[in-house]
Amino acid sequence: MKDKRRSLTSSNCVTTASSCIKWDGPEIPCLDICAGDELNDFLHALASKICAVTSINDFSTLSLQCLVDKLNVVIPTERTLINLLQLAFDNDCKLKDLINELDARIPNLNGVLTLNLACLQVLDGFGNPIPVTQATLNQTLITSYCALKTSVLGLQASIINLQTQINNINVTPYVEPVISTCLLPSLSLSQQIIQGFALICARNTAIGSIADMQKAVAGIGAIQLNYIANPDWQLNANNLAKSDTNQWVVIHSLLTRISSLEDCACKFTCKDVTIGFTTTFNDDKTVTLKFTTGAGTSIPLGFTNCGSTVTIKNDKNVSTLAIPIVVAQEQDTINIDISMFEGGEYLTFNLDVQLCSAAFNCAKCVTKVVRNTSGCCLITNTGIENVTIIYKICGLPA
Repeated sequence: MKDKRRSLTSSNCVTTASSCIKWDGPEIPCLDICAGDELNDFLHALASKICAVTSINDFSTLSLQCLVDKLNVVIPTERTLINLLQLAFDNDCKLKDLINELDARIPNLNGVLTLNLACLQVLDGFGNPIPVTQATLNQTLITSYCALKTSVLGLQASIINLQTQINNINVTPYVEPVISTCLLPSLSLSQQIIQGFALICARNTAIGSIADMQKAVAGIGAIQLNYIANPDWQLNANNLAKSDTNQWVVIHSLLTRISSLEDCACKFTCKDVTIGFTTTFNDDKTVTLKFTTGAGTSIPLGFTNCGSTVTIKNDKNVSTLAIPIVVAQEQDTINIDISMFEGGEYLTFNLDVQLCSAAFNCAKCVTKVVRNTSGCCLITNTGIENVTIIYKICGLPA
């Protein structure tokens, strides 16, 4: 509202139209006023500038919500320039505090860091780790990244090359060949390998390991000193084939020596053959003849049974037919049936012994009288009470 001021009445004033008054002061460029301008123009220029300034200072439509939210204050009731400037200053101070706080949190780029750099650690000439700062660490990371980038680019080229090779591979399906070996009949190659090795392992278990074979080969030991002169002897045999050759050399040598012993002057004759036997009477009315050294039997090596027989007769002239028997050193005959003879009688055993060797046919006649004890009863007490047995010994014939 326009101020209503009282004008002081001057009696000395002369009423003059404003268009008749001229500005005789200096030029005012900012108001576009020149000397000689009429007062009306001067006042219009001045009023225009004042109105322009007044419109600039109209803050009624200016939004202050962001500032008051950040500063946590209430919107000023009067939006004067001073109030707006105060809000701006408060916001600047708030920003300054935040910047100082962030700056305190940012480490000193030149301060020494305590880190386990592992593979990135750099050592001095004495093998001591070189201290790192944030700046040197950043540079190390950048250098390492560049090296990795170069490696990756090289790998990409290799991958492309490999992919090209893969694309050029002939994808025609592979068909296994069918083969036959000394181990297995016609089978695919993979089956030959699988089953063949199974057979090899089984035979290795049956025959022995390589260590077992080497031990067997080494077993010949000092015996080879006796056969070095033999042209067939394999000196220091190191495999089974050579060791087997040496064994045959030894066997042939032993056979030759045995043959020489058999042909020597100490060869046995029929005079060296003696026959003796014992009799064992069994409960089943049989008798067994035993030819033992203790009974007087001595049959030299090389003599074998070739048609021996035995005839048994009692004292009543009851006799068996000739019964074939085998006479041999330390050997028993089969059980001979004597059920035809009654017990308690003497039996006469007449042996016709026939022994043969490569050079001799020996015949020996042996007679022996023994008492017949076959068929005796075995008395057994099956109870728990004691039993008394009364028996009588019969007189024996003269």
